[in-house]
Amino acid sequence: MEEQFENQNDRIAKHIWHDALQRSIKVLSWGLDLSNIKVIENGTAFHVLGKVIGWIKIQYQQSINRFKITISPDNKQEDEITYDSVFLNQLVPVIDDTITKGTLYENHIRSKNGITPDIAV
Repeated sequence: MEEQFENQNDRIAKHIWHDALQRSIKVLSWGLDLSNIKVIENGTAFHVLGKVIGWIKIQYQQSINRFKITISPDNKQEDEITYDSVFLNQLVPVIDDTITKGTLYENHIRSKNGITPDIAV
């Protein structure tokens, strides 16, 4: 059973890289260290060196057929940002905007890409 989940995680990570990240030249400007790319539960994680320096996690949300992006800056003075319900074709623009503009532009990035903020209920 565990092997099945590992295969599923590998398949999802390959899908993210092949169908979104590798199709854009913008990824090359993120300061991506290819040796830090990881397969994680339902996705992939990698470290970047842009205006935001830290880890990017992309995870598939199967129930809604979209992705969740979590950006965890190495600088603990900056807050972690999570974007939910992101379409595959929005992954690169959302990550690129955050890496190049910084975490203070979170609301602008959400508005620009049509991503609604999470609201606590």
